[in-house]
Amino acid sequence: MKRTLLAVLLALALAALACTNLPALNGGNDSADSGAPPAPADSGAPAGSSGPGNPAALNLDDPTIYEEMLDVNYYIVMDFNFTVQNPDGTTLFRQVLLNGQRSATPPRSYFRFESNDPAVMGGLQFLEAADMEGTDYIYTPSVGCIVASNPDADNPYDTLADTGGFLKGESPRVESGVLINGVLTDRYQITMDNIDTLDGAGYDVTSLEEGSLYLAQSDGSLIRLLMRGRGTSVLLTNDATAEGDIHYQMDFTPTTDVFDIQPPADCADSGEFPYPLPPDATNVTVITGLSSFTTQMPFEDLLAFYKTEMAARGYTVSQEMLFAPTATLTFTSATESVNVIIAPGPTGTGSSVLITPAP
Repeated sequence: MKRTLLAVLLALALAALACTNLPALNGGNDSADSGAPPAPADSGAPAGSSGPGNPAALNLDDPTIYEEMLDVNYYIVMDFNFTVQNPDGTTLFRQVLLNGQRSATPPRSYFRFESNDPAVMGGLQFLEAADMEGTDYIYTPSVGCIVASNPDADNPYDTLADTGGFLKGESPRVESGVLINGVLTDRYQITMDNIDTLDGAGYDVTSLEEGSLYLAQSDGSLIRLLMRGRGTSVLLTNDATAEGDIHYQMDFTPTTDVFDIQPPADCADSGEFPYPLPPDATNVTVITGLSSFTTQMPFEDLLAFYKTEMAARGYTVSQEMLFAPTATLTFTSATESVNVIIAPGPTGTGSSVLITPAP
């Protein structure tokens, strides 16, 4: 399965933004702070000849149009903001920012989501995430650190440039040779005809003032997605009737900067699985207070494995409930009691194992 924990969380966050309907982006980020280096100057050029790979029009129903820059480091920035003029003359401004980095060698990614109000993103004021050599690290203040194996992690284009299906139809090329983020691009126009109002991510858009996709002339990679218009945003306002100005901009900026991408600081000591782990364990996840994985080890062998390995760590079996192929084993040591809960695996083979503190 390609979209495991990191990709799912990022996709959910962005899908939620998309469902409000238009997000925004700008600069870059380093892991020390969320500031971005100045973006290279942009300039427009009249329509003309395009790069060799870009067509005269894009099929927005084709997910392969969102191609990743290869063999290059790049910054990722998203700025989604929503402004409502209230009847009493006051202004409501809500914003979600994403700053990220992607290194080509080794292939690692780092993201930080931030909001300007506790009401945004379900009270999640910030989220940090990193993908490193098949392991995802996610940190939020309310949950703590989540560490999950992810051997088939999506690249940031797969996760962030996925419009969720609310764009449709054909988008014509309207400009060529536009300099965006230091890259010569072709601009493709998005109009209301391209918004699928029957899709959950499109029905809140009431008007679109500007919509553009900028693809690099050199290789067709996505450099900028920009949408500005009017609509509603339940996610940011908790009010389905409050119509306002929505701005969504996502930028991918290639750079010669060298990134030292590491897990979030609060995940520094969270990577090691705290209990015995079968050698074939996959989908390994560690969250504050619980650990889980899947294994193809036969049920009886798995029971024997935990009884032997936990005893070697000073635990004794204080309770045992067996209803093959499910079981709950409670192990107690001088400092804690934990439940090892075994259930059938998600595909009908092997087992899923959850280890939690015992009540």
